[in-house]
Amino acid sequence: MLVTVLTLSGCGGGGDDGEPVVFATGSSEPVLQVSNGGGFVALDTVLTTVPTVTLTGDGTLITLDDPPAGRRPEVPSLTRSTLDAARVRAILDDADDAGLLRSGVEFGRVAILDGPTTTVTFRVNGGIITHSVYGLGLESGFSPPSGKRRARKALSRFIDSLPTVGSDPAPYVPTELMIYASPVPAGDGEDLPTATRVWPLDGSLLRIGTRVRMYTCSRVTGPDTAVLLSALADVDGRTRWVERDSDREAFEVAVRPVLPGDPGCEGPLAGW
Repeated sequence: MLVTVLTLSGCGGGGDDGEPVVFATGSSEPVLQVSNGGGFVALDTVLTTVPTVTLTGDGTLITLDDPPAGRRPEVPSLTRSTLDAARVRAILDDADDAGLLRSGVEFGRVAILDGPTTTVTFRVNGGIITHSVYGLGLESGFSPPSGKRRARKALSRFIDSLPTVGSDPAPYVPTELMIYASPVPAGDGEDLPTATRVWPLDGSLLRIGTRVRMYTCSRVTGPDTAVLLSALADVDGRTRWVERDSDREAFEVAVRPVLPGDPGCEGPLAGW
């Protein structure tokens, strides 16, 4: 696959040292991702959280949709659209002007418990720059040094300025899925409203894959992805599954669509 590297040299870009921003323009590597996570949440939520914004160098914009009221779908709903090259350049120029394309920016902390962490990642200039900020936007009554206050405001303004949709929006259909399977203990949750279905794919999810805490992680690719997406379309996180032609125990799954820059089976647990 041919990947073009683009240099930003227009006015506004280049930051303090005047050097232009360089980034790949292919579709497989994101130049920007924004994620929200942390707080007091269950492990399956951590494993299946996807970025709210993913932007690749070719202008592909993938954004997380709001979940339907009263129901958490098994697979998060995403929208794919397109930004032109000038808009991608402008976004990275804005980040550079805000001082976000350098490592070591200090944002301080807020005195709250179980708050969310906002993570913004850039892949530019041959490296990866990540800013993880606890309690962004929850600074009421918090008085960090002025430099940290300015850094928080700059990051908030940058995130707020990002487009929520580009041209030609359409549902994003993943070509790969990360599946986390865990057995259901006998008698567990019998008093809760659940449905049991037959797993549509061959192979034992509980015995093949990478162990991640109490889950077994598998990556579904190729034609199996479409089969599984169809089976998951009208279920939620309470659905239980059994293997075909098997009297083995029921299991539950947590599903994450694979986006450009996916962290792999254990990646979401880094720092958790």
